[in-house]
Amino acid sequence: MPTRNKNEILLQNDRYKVSIIAVEKKIKAIAIDFGGKEDDFSPVLFDQYFAEKLNEIQEIYQSLNSLKKAHEDLLLEATYRPAKIKTGKVKKHIQNQIDMINNMEKVVDTKLLEIINLYEDKSHLLFKQPAYQEQIANIINSLEKIRDFCKNNSSNTLLSEKLTHVWRSSKQSQVTSQQINIHASIVDALSRELRQLQNINMHLQNKVSDLEAKLREPSKQSGTIQATRFFKTDETKTKNVGEEYKGPSSGESSNVPK
Repeated sequence: MPTRNKNEILLQNDRYKVSIIAVEKKIKAIAIDFGGKEDDFSPVLFDQYFAEKLNEIQEIYQSLNSLKKAHEDLLLEATYRPAKIKTGKVKKHIQNQIDMINNMEKVVDTKLLEIINLYEDKSHLLFKQPAYQEQIANIINSLEKIRDFCKNNSSNTLLSEKLTHVWRSSKQSQVTSQQINIHASIVDALSRELRQLQNINMHLQNKVSDLEAKLREPSKQSGTIQATRFFKTDETKTKNVGEEYKGPSSGESSNVPK
């Protein structure tokens, strides 16, 4: 590749500056404010918000890293130009923009810490709702991605350690939340089964009551029938006794002495 002259290098540096300004605007546009009251906290909305902010921040980190690498390559090109051409001012212009990039990275670090602090502040609302395991997993995945990126691309070791700590703590909370969810599911299943057994028991009690009532009805009817038969028998006997004695007929003489 032919060596570019000073003006060409400066022109390329100016092009990079335009890109730096564009990234700077994106950094200033980052707003870390989820808002909302605790009563209105939605794990679904926070899951989306958290992922979007971390993706936004990671894209800015990537842009800054690319710009820094491009500037470093340009600085090397300016440094190893032919010795007869002075490069001091050119290198200074390039280095100034590298310093700008480094300062912008610090601002992004601060923005990232803001979103992490917001997450830590809201996490108790997230993990106390074990039904949202998918949202919890999404947030932890987002944390892991930004942690790995910063670990491999950032010189800010304190930030990487902070992200690692938050990620590990979140994993532990996730396990606890999953256990609570399992226990809640078991309790719910047992409660449903208990209600079913109670309903079955009530149904059986009603069946027994109905059966007892039906068994009592024939007994009453049997007593009534027996009483009726008794009275009918007595009437028959009385009638038979009356028929056994008959007075003398009109044609017969009476043996009764006169």
